[in-house]
Amino acid sequence: PAPELTNLIVKGQQPDGSWKPAGQLADMQRRGPHDAMGNSTRLFLLALGTPTGDQAAADAARAKAQTVLAKEEPAKSVETLVYRGLYAQRFGPSDDVAAACAELLKLQHSDGGWSYIVGQEASDSLATGQALYLLQQALDTRSAEAIAHGQAWLLNHQRADGGWDIDITKISKIDRSAP
Repeated sequence: PAPELTNLIVKGQQPDGSWKPAGQLADMQRRGPHDAMGNSTRLFLLALGTPTGDQAAADAARAKAQTVLAKEEPAKSVETLVYRGLYAQRFGPSDDVAAACAELLKLQHSDGGWSYIVGQEASDSLATGQALYLLQQALDTRSAEAIAHGQAWLLNHQRADGGWDIDITKISKIDRSAP
């Protein structure tokens, strides 16, 4: 809730109400620039939405962003559905949380995981973790079986060192696998 941080975030808002994805390399990712911009915008608004922050600045930034956020396209990534759900959970409407969770449940693979890009067949640890985070936050009792199945997928794919592999080629359009 530092005023300097609030000012820094508000100054970064673009004239159209969005925030640039900056270091997210939006043009290199398979989800596309629209999803990346929407995700950045929601994350910055969530950061401004702390209860002890500058409420007037946060409300003004959120009002300015409404036009951009209203231009919803179908989500290209599970990450986008998660950010939409988290944003709606904090700022409403609650129907949007339910819609994001329902869409996530439809996208769960039979093995229990989720893929990063909607429509990909292989489950991915990053997308599975993100989906589980929203489903657990939403506290929808209809999600309990899907959550348990997703958790089992993560446990079965955990490496010996405690981490999980992520196939960057499923996320990026550009091969960045070299050292």
